[in-house]
Amino acid sequence: MIVIILFCWYGLPAFAQHPLQGQIMDADSLPLPGATILNKRSNSGTITDASGAFTINVRQGDTILIKMLGYLPLMYLCDRRQERIVRYMKRDIVELNGINIIRYNFQRDSLRLRQEYAREFTYHPPRLDEVWKIKELMPFAVNVNNLFKATQFKTIHKKKQFRKVLLAKETENYIDQHFTADMVSQVIPLRGDSLTLFMQRYRPGKAFLQDASTYDVYVYIKQRYQDFISK
Repeated sequence: MIVIILFCWYGLPAFAQHPLQGQIMDADSLPLPGATILNKRSNSGTITDASGAFTINVRQGDTILIKMLGYLPLMYLCDRRQERIVRYMKRDIVELNGINIIRYNFQRDSLRLRQEYAREFTYHPPRLDEVWKIKELMPFAVNVNNLFKATQFKTIHKKKQFRKVLLAKETENYIDQHFTADMVSQVIPLRGDSLTLFMQRYRPGKAFLQDASTYDVYVYIKQRYQDFISK
């Protein structure tokens, strides 16, 4: 009995969760914000911040999947001794008539994102009618598998949170596609850090960009520019 207790005691650290911190960079050592980090065991996920950094809970032996639109995916096998990692992603380049074209198209990339995470986008916990089957002979028939899923509240919460992360990422990709530095610099005389600050401060919402014409966006930029220079 003592041997079993000691084995369990010393074996616990190997199975305990711990935070894994990391940074995702491109081949030129530039940070990659918005990269998706997924723990395949727990189905929990997060995205990298503006500096390419992230934190996610893992156990020893967990597999971490790292994805970023326009880049080749990466896999990382967690080691209990490793608490911080830095990983570099390579561009996913497609050849067309001898010309290398970097894949960046919102509709295509959004479709790829939804295909890769189809289960997360369409996830919903089992409904009541999927748990309780109403029949004439067996009015209280229960789908045990769905009942088990419906009571996994921690898993349900994680899946819902990760779905929110994916939807937020899709929104950010849409804004990046329709509110670019090239567009803004054609309308107002800002460059460099000033242009970056302006775009961060006056970044429009997805709902506005979906309903606005190109002219509406130009007017928005000019109006915000007057506010920017007045401050």
